[in-house]
Amino acid sequence: MSDAEAARTGAWVERFNERNGRAPTALHIGNIANAAYLNARMLNEAGIDCDVLCYSYYHIMGCPEWESAVFDADGINPERPLWSRIGPRGFQRPRWFAQGSLGTCIDYLVARRTGAGQVDELWRQLEREQEGPDRDEEYPASLGNSNCLSAEVASRIDDLVAAFRTDFPLRPDRITFAELQDSLPFSPQYFARLRQLCSLYDVVIGYSTDGILPLAVGKRPYLAYEHGTIRALPFEDSTHGRLCALTYSRADLSFITNCDTVIAAEKLQLNDYRFVPHPINEHVVAAPEPGALRQQLCRELEADFLIFHPARQHWEPQRHPSWEKGNDIFLKGFARFVKTTHPRAAAILVDWGRTVSQSRALVDELGITSRIAWIPPRNAAGMAAYIRASDVLADQFFLGAWGSTMPRALYLGTPAMIYVNESIHRWCFPEMPPIVNTKDSDAVHAGLCQLLDENYRRKLSAAGRAWYDKYHSNEIITAGFSQAIRDVLMRTETRRLHDAARELRDARAICDNLREAQQTLTGELSQIREELRELTRQVRVAAATLDPIVPSMLRAQRMVRLLWRPSYRAARFLYRVLQRGSQPAP
Repeated sequence: MSDAEAARTGAWVERFNERNGRAPTALHIGNIANAAYLNARMLNEAGIDCDVLCYSYYHIMGCPEWESAVFDADGINPERPLWSRIGPRGFQRPRWFAQGSLGTCIDYLVARRTGAGQVDELWRQLEREQEGPDRDEEYPASLGNSNCLSAEVASRIDDLVAAFRTDFPLRPDRITFAELQDSLPFSPQYFARLRQLCSLYDVVIGYSTDGILPLAVGKRPYLAYEHGTIRALPFEDSTHGRLCALTYSRADLSFITNCDTVIAAEKLQLNDYRFVPHPINEHVVAAPEPGALRQQLCRELEADFLIFHPARQHWEPQRHPSWEKGNDIFLKGFARFVKTTHPRAAAILVDWGRTVSQSRALVDELGITSRIAWIPPRNAAGMAAYIRASDVLADQFFLGAWGSTMPRALYLGTPAMIYVNESIHRWCFPEMPPIVNTKDSDAVHAGLCQLLDENYRRKLSAAGRAWYDKYHSNEIITAGFSQAIRDVLMRTETRRLHDAARELRDARAICDNLREAQQTLTGELSQIREELRELTRQVRVAAATLDPIVPSMLRAQRMVRLLWRPSYRAARFLYRVLQRGSQPAP
């Protein structure tokens, strides 16, 4: 993003504050790899008021402590770390980050946004729930009229069933009422509460597949944020696949963090998608001290050239696009490098992933066990220490794309070796990162040979940091995120303005019609008044004509009344009888 675009975005935030008396608000839902935490922290610093909803997900890499605290990561349960026992030094979890059961998270954030009195009590409940599943508690939901709620849920499900049919008319599979009814956001326990929560924010961002939550309750605008999510999942014939496809299809805007997923975005025919880099923690302090760590590793491994390979262990003959890291490609190339070029090289691998046992077996098979050190997963501070202590970072070697590891190395000044398919990255970056691009084991061997040159590594390090600052920094990410939020909100404001303008046009047309009707009615009333005046005149003429004969008419009327009285009729009858009796017989 250019400086001019960043300035426009900053000016928009200021104007928003002036118009509304507050900052723009955003809710981030989901927190895989701490992406929501890092993005929300950046945006909060930039003046956009953000909260994070991290529900029923306690993995160590989804906790703020993993990024921002210094602690000993050895022996920690990665699925459910007990932070009260670990005791991260010098770090307090921010109150805008809610992690716990869905019900408690919703209640806490609603209380936080509305100023309810129980916000501190709910925060303590979240802390208890983070300690273990036996501490989870669900606050009773206030469902209101259950019949009305059920009708609303059913209506919303019908809408989404029709939406899937509209968006994907050629797919043989279909979303059904039953599978949506059984999904989390349509549960009567959560639907109304989620709707209330989403209504408290200007925009909602759903990470991975969590965009289904704002979509389910009809929240607009909402953004969908993918980190490899749409490579394969939306095309699966499964409930999760269909929901993922609909989530991204119906989003007001989608963020792409992996350049290669543009292929999936086009296949899904997303209306608006944009690239934003993976967030990197630029506030991290390397711990332990990298120099001392390097000396320790070189001494223990009897090495003078260190390669750090932190990628998750996942490789198999049939490469899966959503999981594959190509660890075997690196190990084979490294084994050749050690045996033929530099015997005093060593590699540090992280003991995590689905195929750790296969990787250990391959290390034994290649005869390089003594040249490998296995370490537990490290938090951000530990990762920074190992990256800076190493001569080279070896990332992944199959997908042709990068996540957060390679940019982190460039930021910290360590040369990176990774396979990058440049053709699918040019739509995101006008300049490719200065890395050693390696796709197979032979290229890994050749790349390591090239990186033995210290001068070459120094030049590569300087170029890598310059590239990072220009294309991948937190400033770039913040500006891109802010512009996207600005655009969807301005789009919403524009739509509202258009609706208001249309209503004004309709009202004007009604007024014009009423005015025309009034004019017609006025003319008709004038004509009626003329006719009434004419009738009045004629009545007056008739009255003047009849006036002389009125006395005679009144006398005649009295005579008629007299003649038709009963006494007169009886006398006339007797007279006629007497007349007939006095006549002689014939």
